[in-house]
Amino acid sequence: MKPELKATALLIGLLALRISYGAGTGSNDDQQPSPPYTAEPGPEAVGTLLLEWQDISRERTIPVKIYYPTPGRQACPVILFSHGTGGSREGYEYLGRHWASYGYVCVHVQHAGSDKDIFQPGVKPLEAVKQSAGNLQNALERPRDISFALDQLTLLNQQAESPLFGRLDLQHVGVAGHSFGAYTAEMVAGRVISLPRGGELDQRDRRISACISMSHFPDDNERTRASYGQWQQPCLHMTGTKDKSPIKESTPAMSRLSYDSSDGSNQYLITFQDGDHMVFSDRERILNKTQRQQDEQIQRMIRISTTAFWNAYLRQDAAAHCWLSGDGLRDQLGTVGLLEMKNPAPRCDSDATSQPAAQPTSRSIGQ
Repeated sequence: MKPELKATALLIGLLALRISYGAGTGSNDDQQPSPPYTAEPGPEAVGTLLLEWQDISRERTIPVKIYYPTPGRQACPVILFSHGTGGSREGYEYLGRHWASYGYVCVHVQHAGSDKDIFQPGVKPLEAVKQSAGNLQNALERPRDISFALDQLTLLNQQAESPLFGRLDLQHVGVAGHSFGAYTAEMVAGRVISLPRGGELDQRDRRISACISMSHFPDDNERTRASYGQWQQPCLHMTGTKDKSPIKESTPAMSRLSYDSSDGSNQYLITFQDGDHMVFSDRERILNKTQRQQDEQIQRMIRISTTAFWNAYLRQDAAAHCWLSGDGLRDQLGTVGLLEMKNPAPRCDSDATSQPAAQPTSRSIGQ
C-alpha cells in the first residue's frame, strides 16, 4: 500500500405510513419493503454484539459494535459504518439500530488514532481533533480497518458458534461514514488518489456495492477532483446549508465537492436546510428548543432516505429505485432539503415496482 496525503428548503417532517416486510425467508426479493418510507423503527427486533478484532499484520485492535436483526431467519445485506474524528463504535446508534430494524447487519467500526481516545487531559479538544484528522497514518489506516472488518465478517459468517453464522449476505455490502468517516467510506468505495511524486493510492474494496457519504470536506484542488474520476459505485452524499468543517476554513459549498466531482451513475446529493456538520452525529450538544426540533426532523429524513437508498442498491428493490429517482423522496423531503441526482436509476411511475420507464440521464429535483 502506497502512502498518501490526506485529502479531506427549512425542515418540516412528514409523517409516513409504516413499511411492511414480506415474510419470505430466502431471496432478497422476499425482504423488500415498499414505499412510502418512515423514520419509525422497522419490524425486526435488534440485537448487538461488541467485538474486538486483532489485525496482527498491523498490530492494531479494531473494536466494532454490530447491530443485527433477531431472531435470525435469513442472510442480510451488510453495512459498515465509519465514525468521525473523536468518535467510537458507540456513536451513530440512531442509524445502526434503525437500519438493523429493517433487516440489515450494521457494523460500526472504531478507528484507533482518531477515536475517542484522542481526548486527553491537558489537550484542548479542538486541537486534538485537528491533530488526529491531519495525521497521514490515520488517513491510511482507516480504509484498511474497513477492509479488515469485512474479512472478519466473512469468517464470522462461517463459524457455527457465531450468532451471525450464515446471516451475512456478503454479496451486498454498503459502507457509510460521517466527516473523517465519509472520507474513509469514499476511499473504500471508489476514490483513487494520484500522489504528488507519482503513483496512486488505491484502497478500493471491490466487495463494496454502495456508499453513503455524510458531510465530507475534501481539499478543493485538481488532484482531489480527479480522484473521483474512476468512481463507479452508487453513492448518496449528504450535507447542509450550514455545514462547515470544524477544523479548517470551509464553506457549505465545499462539502458538495465529492458529489460534483463524481460522474459515475446513481449519484445523489441531499442538502438539508439549516443542517450543520454535527447534525449527522448523535453526540449530545447544547441546543435551544427550535434547534433541537430541527435536528430531530433532519435525522428523521436521514433515516428515511438512507434506508430507501440501501433498499435500492443492496436489495435491488425496484420500488425503492422508483421512489428515489421519481417524486417519492423529493415529496417526502418537502422543505427539509434539496435533492439532486446524476444519472439515477430509470424513473418509473409511482405504481410501478418492476418495469420502470426510461428517463433522462440527469435530473435535479426539489425546487
